[in-house]
Amino acid sequence: MQEKFKKVIEEYSKYYVVIGDDQLIHNILEKCNIEMDDLPDLAIYLAEEFERTSQEEDMDQNDKVEQLQYGVNFIFEARNEGYKVFFKSKYIEQVV
Repeated sequence: MQEKFKKVIEEYSKYYVVIGDDQLIHNILEKCNIEMDDLPDLAIYLAEEFERTSQEEDMDQNDKVEQLQYGVNFIFEARNEGYKVFFKSKYIEQVV
C-alpha cells in the first residue's frame, strides 16, 4: 500500500503548483488507483511524510505533501458537508 501512496507524491511532484489544485489531486489519486477506502490510510501516510520531510528540512517535498494533505482533507470535509465540485471526480459529487 505504501508504494501506491508514494506514487501519489511522486506524481504530484511532477507539477509546479503554487497552491493545492483539487482537480489535479483528484486526477492523480485516480491515476494511482486510490479508492475511497484507501483515503484514511493515505491521510496517515501523508501526515507521517510531512513530519519526516519537516525533520529532514526538505521544504520543497514538505510543501507538496502538505498540499496533498489539504486535498485529501477536503475530500473528507466535502463528503461530510455535502459539498460539490465543478469537475468530474469519483471522490466528491459533481455540480451538474
